[in-house]
Amino acid sequence: MEKKYLYLISVVLIVIVIASLFFAGPLSTSRGKFTGVVTKEVILEKGYNLVSVPFTGAKKPVSTDCNIAAIYHYNSDKQDYDDSVASIDDLKPGYGYFIKHRPASTASTTTCKITFMAESGTGISTSNLGEDGDGVLKKGYNMIGGTFEPAKIFDIKGDCNIVAVYGGFDAGSRDYVLVDLATGQLEPTKAYFVKHRPLSTAATTTCALTPDKGGELPVQQSQEPSTSTTSGELSTKPGTEMQVPQAVPPGDAGIESTPVLPV
Repeated sequence: MEKKYLYLISVVLIVIVIASLFFAGPLSTSRGKFTGVVTKEVILEKGYNLVSVPFTGAKKPVSTDCNIAAIYHYNSDKQDYDDSVASIDDLKPGYGYFIKHRPASTASTTTCKITFMAESGTGISTSNLGEDGDGVLKKGYNMIGGTFEPAKIFDIKGDCNIVAVYGGFDAGSRDYVLVDLATGQLEPTKAYFVKHRPLSTAATTTCALTPDKGGELPVQQSQEPSTSTTSGELSTKPGTEMQVPQAVPPGDAGIESTPVLPV
């Protein structure tokens, strides 16, 4: 009888373990790392959207019903935009991007969805951000991605002298959204222009963010699609009354190839 009870207990434990694999989301093996399928969705609107990959190990192809017309990353080494990225499958973790969605017809819905998926990998943390993917920012503007979990800018600035962060585009007012440096935060699947200004001419031109922030994984991975003011049909003229980034990267007819950046 005792052996029978032990057998039943063993079966129950096995069932519990198997069920946890299917219903409890991915298992965290160490800080920021996961096994099991993780998905993150982001909603794009008509026009340019600020987007980033939320984790490493993204499974290809990335799922989307968007009609993507252009993808641009602002290169902090050149302080200018790189050539358009060929596909959303080529997005680099830690980078921020402008992704332009152009509805297939006037009758089409103006929104679409991108789904990022990984079977194992690491949530993006501050250590993955920057042009070289090492948490280092360059003098001037850096177009970086968001972290896997929200991370306050004040807590992650490290030895950087961050003087401005633009983290969205308001389609209604047609202005970039200036992020509060004291209370604002980096968020998953979003992208940001972050300006580092060295404290003196003698100071090094690079700085390091506080490492390993924002990459933690929550226990349960049920994610609603990300919707925010990070997108909109961008203005085709540089701002005059407001010193904001040139909204349209090079490649569109009549647009200057060098963007007007915040000062």
